[in-house]
Amino acid sequence: MQQLANILNEIEERLNESKSLEVAYENDTPIIKDVKGIVKYKVSKNEVKGIRKRKGKVKEKTKKVLLKLSEKLIQNKTAFKIIIWPKVVELRFDLDRFISIYDKEVKIAGFTSKEEEPLSYIYNILETHGKIVFLKPLK
Repeated sequence: MQQLANILNEIEERLNESKSLEVAYENDTPIIKDVKGIVKYKVSKNEVKGIRKRKGKVKEKTKKVLLKLSEKLIQNKTAFKIIIWPKVVELRFDLDRFISIYDKEVKIAGFTSKEEEPLSYIYNILETHGKIVFLKPLK
């Protein structure tokens, strides 16, 4: 129980700093890591020089929901990533399955029903945040 509290405190610290994170497991122990993106092309520092970087800020209401979601997912030993964008926070399970959490609504992609795992663990928490929209898969 103490370990779960420590993990949730670390998640909260990272959310306060607007840092994306990944929760993975080693020997059934949750570990928080930095999110690693997919690099398809090498870019030099000179090429990136003029690009503006925008960092998202996690709102208090969204932060509380993310902490509840994280707790439930960790209790069910589910690996996930929290990715912070300028206007949305993404809870990502794999490449095709993710949940976008906006200020007043939640968009779910890659799931066909609320009974699917790991969505079944957290659906009731998502309902408290706002309107839920299931996105249909592209064909």
